[in-house]
Order: sequence, then C-alpha cells, then structure tokens
Amino acid sequence: MNLPQEQRDKLSEDKWTERKLNIWLPDRVVPLNAGTCSPTLRPVFAYMTQLRQQMAADPQNFIWSSVLPLIEEGRCEVAGFLRCAREDLLLLQNVSFAANMVLFSLDFTPGDEVVMGDQEYHHFEALWRRLQKRRGFSITRVHLPLPDERAEMSAAEIVAAYAEKINSRTKVIFVSHVTFATGMILPVKEICALAREAGAVSIVDGAHAAGMIDVDLGGIGADFYCGTAHKWMMGAVGTGYLHVAHSRRKSIRPLVTSAAWEYDRAAMDATTYGGETYWQKSIEYQGTQNRVPQTALSRSFASTNDIGWENIRQRTRSLREYAREAIQATGLKLLSYGGDFATALTSFRIPQVDAFKAERWFHAEGGIELAFPILTGVGPVMRVSTAWFNSREDIDALARVLPKVPWDQLR
Repeated sequence: MNLPQEQRDKLSEDKWTERKLNIWLPDRVVPLNAGTCSPTLRPVFAYMTQLRQQMAADPQNFIWSSVLPLIEEGRCEVAGFLRCAREDLLLLQNVSFAANMVLFSLDFTPGDEVVMGDQEYHHFEALWRRLQKRRGFSITRVHLPLPDERAEMSAAEIVAAYAEKINSRTKVIFVSHVTFATGMILPVKEICALAREAGAVSIVDGAHAAGMIDVDLGGIGADFYCGTAHKWMMGAVGTGYLHVAHSRRKSIRPLVTSAAWEYDRAAMDATTYGGETYWQKSIEYQGTQNRVPQTALSRSFASTNDIGWENIRQRTRSLREYAREAIQATGLKLLSYGGDFATALTSFRIPQVDAFKAERWFHAEGGIELAFPILTGVGPVMRVSTAWFNSREDIDALARVLPKVPWDQLR
C-alpha cells in the first residue's frame, strides 16, 4: 500500500503508542528521565510480583535453589546483548556497586596517577576522592570541552587529549562510555588501547551506553566495564553488571565476604549447583538477598527484542533531534554535541539553581520528570532523556512549561 509519508508516520506513531501501553507510567507526569531509571515493563512487573510471592511463601528454597537458573538465563541474555563471555560477567545491584568493587580491589601506592575526564559521574567523583584520601594517589584530568567552548571536535582529538596525560606513573585510566550529564559518546575502545600500551588498568563507566547505543564489550577491550540494565535496557532496578577481562578476574575482591569466597581457585571456572561459576558465586553471593530483578532480565529482553533494537535507536535519535530544536526555541542553550557524539541524553544550560528544588518543581508543578545533574565547571544542567516510549507530545509539553519556570525561586 503506497501511503503518503504523513500517513506512514502516523501509522508508525500509532504502533509506538500501542507499545507504550505495555509500560507502567506515572499518572499526569511526562517521563523524560530514562537516563536515571526507565519505568518498568508490565510483563516484567507481573513476573517479578509472581516471583516475590514465591519467595515470601518459601524463602529458603527460592533464594538458594529455584531462583538460580533464572538468574543464569538473565546472565546469558545480558552477555549475548553485550557480546561478551557469560563466564566473565557479574550480576550486581547497580553500577555504583560494580565501580566500588573494582576500585577497592586495586592496589594503589603513593605516586600512582589516575587519568580521567572532567565530566565523570558525580557519585564516582565522590568514590575516587574517598579512595584518594586512603591511598594517596593523584588524579590527572582530561578536559572535555562543551559545544559553547568549541563548536566541533573529533574522536581522534579526544584520544590525543587522554594520551597527552599518560606517563610512567599512570596506574588507571577511568572513562565514561557515555557522559552522564551531556550524553557524549567517548572513544572508549581507543582509550582502553592507550591504557594497555601504557601498562595501566582501564575502567569504563558504561551506565548510559547499553540499550541506547550498540555495545561490543569484546571489541572495546576494557579491563573492567561497569553498567546497569535499569536505564536504556528497560530492566528493573537492581540489575547492575560488571564485565571483567578474563585475565583480570583473580584481581576482583567482593565488597561483602561470605563463605563462597573460600573455594579452590584452580576450579574458578567450574559450575556450581546453581549454574554460575565458582568465581561468579564468590563475588555475587553476599548472604541472604533479594535477586528477583536479575531473574526478570530475560523477560525484559523478550519485550525489547520484540520491538527491535535498531527500531528503538532510530526512534530515540528522531526524538532527540526534535527535542533539541524545540527546547532551544525556548531560549535555553544546548550543552550536548551532535553528530557521532550524540545520544538520547541531551542537556541545556539553565540559571544557577538548587538541583533538587528544580527536580521537585518540574515534577510537582510542571508535570515533567527530568534530571538536573551537576556538571563540573557549570553547575546544574537540565538533562532530557528521549526514550522510545516518549513522543513529540511529551517534548512539546516540556517546551510549554519552560517559559513558566520560576528559576529565581529554585536557587
């Protein structure tokens, strides 16, 4: 059927609206914050509710027996999606837990240096500062300019900026795959190669990458890659992961020690009764805990695979471009690059405000859910996440609210 373009677009939008009915969404609030957490898919919620009922009724059997094969199903799904070996993948609570585990496993000595960009996640900034006070290493920053400082920049120039900071004392290179505040894709494959050449450890914060852009962990070659499924992968909260290079597995130490830590290291790849390896169990098992979200990962993938990941990425790219134009038309200045650097996270300069007050005002008074991350050297910025379940109407709603914001009252 040869329909006019506007009719084809309408049919396409109707299909996305139909898919949107499959998600729990807040009443009377426009969700533009998938970069923090995506809402839960209804089939996933129903499945987790069923599993939690089983855990409530028979906790011992559930936690130490019946749940374990389901977790392995989820591990296999994540490993396939990220293109990595399941034996090198840990399932953890969140990306912060994963990063803490990696950093506290490293042996630093005074004189060591850590190279990182100046747009790293503020939670990890706090983690590095805490560790720095205890271990006495120094931190060297790589400046990543914003679009109003420099209109154009290449990936090669970013790699060169990191290379310039590396020296014989460099112990670690820490880099975001996608920066949390401006949504900028960084050339992590090339930066991890720099680390290998320098004999340094490469750690990638991949919280905002998988599900929004294509991620090939085998190709990236990071020593440690920390991520989470509860953002763009549409997993439930509690589905963090850590990929450890095969040669680095023995260096990881759990943050919580249990009896699982004591096993024959020669058998680290042997499979336990639960389906995981002894190495995975020694890290993941932290006593009695609720791992229901990890059991539901396969259900999350069933829903998103049905839509098609390339369809999802095309959708988010289209909404991103619409949002950039609509919000800039209200007078706010764009802080995110376009082209090959761009993602579904787009940020704008706003007046100096209290980030929490701004977040609460937009949610309660404006009917919009947004994030206001703190960007080094700038302060709070307004970050708009355009996920596949959003629409142009959602962005139009934000554009209508922006001229009414009492910025002076939000300081």
